[in-house]
Formats: sequence, C-alpha cells, structure tokens
Amino acid sequence: MLVRVAGDLKIPPQEITADWQLELCRSQYKPKPAPGQKDTRAKLVHNIVLSMPAGTPPDKVRAAARVFARENFALQHRYAMVLHTDQPHPHVHLVVKCEHEFEPGKRLYIRKDTLRQWREQFAALMREQGVAANATPRQVRGQTRKPYRDAIHHRLRALRAFGQLPPADRARHRPPKTSTFMRSKLERVLQILQTRRGTLDAGKETMQRTRQEVVGGLARNCGCASKSGPGRVGRPGGALRRAHAGCAD
Repeated sequence: MLVRVAGDLKIPPQEITADWQLELCRSQYKPKPAPGQKDTRAKLVHNIVLSMPAGTPPDKVRAAARVFARENFALQHRYAMVLHTDQPHPHVHLVVKCEHEFEPGKRLYIRKDTLRQWREQFAALMREQGVAANATPRQVRGQTRKPYRDAIHHRLRALRAFGQLPPADRARHRPPKTSTFMRSKLERVLQILQTRRGTLDAGKETMQRTRQEVVGGLARNCGCASKSGPGRVGRPGGALRRAHAGCAD
C-alpha cells in the first residue's frame, strides 16, 4: 500500500481551475524565479497518490479513496479524484486545494508524520473493503536505504509489479516505460567494465610476474631452490617461508 505526494502535477482542467478560483490564491502572480533559484511561490494544489499492489480490485481502491478524501478534506479543502487502471497496480490521484475553503490564510501542509497517519488510515479503509493491507514503516521492515525521487520510485515500482504478473495478465496491460535513470546507470557500469577489463588483466599479469621474480631471486640468493617452483604463485607466502628457512644459520 502506497500513499505519497507526487512531485510533478499536470495542469488541472480549466473548469476545475475556474471553480476552485486558483487565480485568486495567495502569491499566484508572484514573479517566476530565475533558472537555478529556489521557487518560493506557494503551492496551489497537492497531488496525492493512493496506490495498491497489482491484483487489487480497482473498485475497492476507489471506494476506500472516496472515504479517505471525505474524512480528511470535506468542508475544508476542495478536492477531485480519478482512478487509473492503465498500469498493473490500481491507483487514485487525489488533487487537493492547498488553501482552506472557509478560513482565509489557513493552508494544508503535508509533513512526514502526516503521510504516516494517512498510510495507516488508508490501510484501515482497505481492510474495511476486505483487502489485506498494512502500513508498516520502512525502518520496521529493515529498509533504511535513501529513497529514490518520486518519479524514479514510481517507474521502478511499476516495472517490478508488471514483471510479477502472469503472462496472461501481462498481455492485457500496456508495459510501463523503462526507467531512463536506471538504464543510464547500467550503461555507465557496463562502459566502465569494458574499458577497464584490459587494464585489470594486464595488472594481474604484471603482479604474477613480479611475484615469480621475487621468489626466484630469494631462492638464488640463499643458495637453495624453491621446491614449489617459480611458476606456482597461488601461495607465494609458502614459497617465501621455505626460501627463508633455507638461509637460516
């Protein structure tokens, strides 16, 4: 079960923009920042994604999302929602107006603790629909890695979910787009391996040749021949110990 705030939001339909009076929101006409500068303009809307794993009935996800939106935003913030089933995992996009409907100056702020509470609430609503769901934090599951950005996480999750589908179900869905971030990362690793493979092989040969010369030189200086022979470099420590033992007074 996933509840998150998407980073990029497409422009809402014109009728929603006019009905919500977004052009009257605070700092709406504040100048756009120059490239490289932080955008300090206040957000107009939040795009919240309520998602469930592949195989979850879409109608149950929509029913739980309706109750979730009504309990959190009704008579406070304007909102609109849409169910998407174009990918293996059904998900609902919930667009919420940031400014309060009846209290000017009051805005909706989404913090980490807010997301945690929403995950637990949406999981409980899904269980009421008869769908097993939980909202276990990442730390409890032992996953402490740095999270991907929203777009990367969403793309990788869609690819994993599509790969877990049976072949018959996979044929009925449109394959998700591959992650350009992961593709470029893999191509870079492959390029490094291809360019450095010859260097690594040459370095290994040089190291083996140096070991053979050191073992042979010690054996000649001590007046004794190494029993293992200069060609055996798998355990150079044994050859060196035997050479030193022959030179002991």
